[in-house]
Amino acid sequence: MLVELAIRNLAIIEQLRVRFDRGFNVLTGETGAGKSIIVDAVGLVLGGRASADLIRAGAEEAEVEALFDLEGLDATRSEVAERELGDGEELLVRRVVARSGKSRVLVNGHAATAAMLGELTEGLVDIYGQHEHHSLLRVEAHLEILDAFGALHPVAARMAEAHRRLTALLQELRACQTGEEAKAHRMELLTFQLEELRRAALQPGEDAALQEERTRLANAERLQTGAALAHELLYAAEGSAVERAGVALGKIRELARLDPQAEELVKALEAGFYALEEVARAVRAYGEGIAGDPARLEVVEARLHDIGRLKRKYGETIEEVLAYQGKVESELQGLATQEARIAELQDALGRERATAAALAAELTARRQEVAETLSRRVEKELGTLGMKRTRFRVALEPQAPGPADPEELCVDGRRLTPRGADRAEFLIAPNVGEELRPLTRIASGGELSRIMLALKRILARELPRATLIFDEVDAGIGGATAEVVGRKLREVSRHHQVLGITHLPQIAAFGHHHLLVAKEVERGRTVVVARQLGGEERVEELARMLGGVSITAKTRAHAREMLERATAEHGG
Repeated sequence: MLVELAIRNLAIIEQLRVRFDRGFNVLTGETGAGKSIIVDAVGLVLGGRASADLIRAGAEEAEVEALFDLEGLDATRSEVAERELGDGEELLVRRVVARSGKSRVLVNGHAATAAMLGELTEGLVDIYGQHEHHSLLRVEAHLEILDAFGALHPVAARMAEAHRRLTALLQELRACQTGEEAKAHRMELLTFQLEELRRAALQPGEDAALQEERTRLANAERLQTGAALAHELLYAAEGSAVERAGVALGKIRELARLDPQAEELVKALEAGFYALEEVARAVRAYGEGIAGDPARLEVVEARLHDIGRLKRKYGETIEEVLAYQGKVESELQGLATQEARIAELQDALGRERATAAALAAELTARRQEVAETLSRRVEKELGTLGMKRTRFRVALEPQAPGPADPEELCVDGRRLTPRGADRAEFLIAPNVGEELRPLTRIASGGELSRIMLALKRILARELPRATLIFDEVDAGIGGATAEVVGRKLREVSRHHQVLGITHLPQIAAFGHHHLLVAKEVERGRTVVVARQLGGEERVEELARMLGGVSITAKTRAHAREMLERATAEHGG
């Protein structure tokens, strides 16, 4: 989730730090107070386009910093760890935009590019109501949503694996069918690589063991000196730990002769004394076992250098290098028995193509059923969100093959892909009498927000956890519908962190946390502040939203009742 957002010199915001919590975070305030600038700031830390126009007048640069808690986001945590940008528990993103138009990006303190930032933050935040970071506007995401709703990921995973095997077979077949000259060159290269790898005789984990040995050899003198000093202090020196413990033991034995209760102390001290002697002997043996060996150190350094060279050529780890060696051996065997291998590959390719085609057909059939159910469910949800006459359909079409697609990856005029042979797209007709048209081309910001709200409520348990920002979700709706929208946003927040910007108290009352964004004048300049509201402050803000300039006792009572009802319905 998004934990904290810090903004400096962005538009009308001079300095602002906002903390967010789990659940439904409501942001309210007068029009133009800066609520949408907060959304723009989130867009920047997601890799959005940076412009000098965003910088506050009189400042040379704008800066946005966001802290994300990655709990539950396994894919992002793994990517952060793999890129060595931290332990994967948190993601701290800092984006600086200079007046020159240049942008700097830091991820957990490491320099990064805007493109890398976009990849890392994919799936962290979805912003609805704007046309940035809008997953509904990516047609390729529609198939993902459909599969998530229908719990089709197991079949889709088998399809992806079948497609991977199919393309691997096809690539090997094409390699076998290359010309004799190309074959000879390939065999020469593979033979050289195999000889080099066999000569190296790498062992799994060898580099780690060698690095440990190198450290020990390089620090032999220091280790010997330290062990000798420790032995002196423990045993050999006058007044050593063993000597002092022996004296103490003698004293306790004298006490035990006078008082039997001290016998337990004798036993305990004897055990410690003998253990101390044993440790002293072990330390001496350890020090005597350390031997500086410049010749061995040179051998280790040379071996590590050779391993590093092979890893740069064939894989990042010894295991990857050995796996590559296995591939080279396999390919050489295939080239040596080319004709027989071609026949085997064509046979295997036919079987794998039939398997992939069957899985694609199964996916298509199940997706058609799921598409009808999802369409009905979305229409029903939209009806409760003030879009009663809206028609929604999931159009499922075959993937059309292109001129460059090999025929082995096409079946019955459909192109087989890792995701099957289908293309899904959401269609919508917001008004009666209109034809269904692509959602990506005709939906307004408010409609997109409500459609995504409907989808998120339906799919809340299936889709990865992320932060959802709903901006303008209340566009074009009245009080009764607004209350339904607020209730559904709160329901969605059981599975996702939700940030909702609204002007309607019926929605704001359902928030777990309420932030007031306002403009104030300090030192002759307008600044933006954000305050967490609680208790009577929150009632007062809801009353303002209900009654405008003139707030009466009746308006406050209505606001309090609205808040109490929302809390009673959904808890805390």
